[in-house]
Amino acid sequence: MTETNSLRYWSALIFSSVVSIIVALAIIGL
Repeated sequence: MTETNSLRYWSALIFSSVVSIIVALAIIGL
């Protein structure tokens, strides 16, 4: 139970981080 919640937390954290980087690169590119 704890491992699943931790996995979901890290997955969401990594996903949001990647999205933020892509958005930043897109803004810089524009």
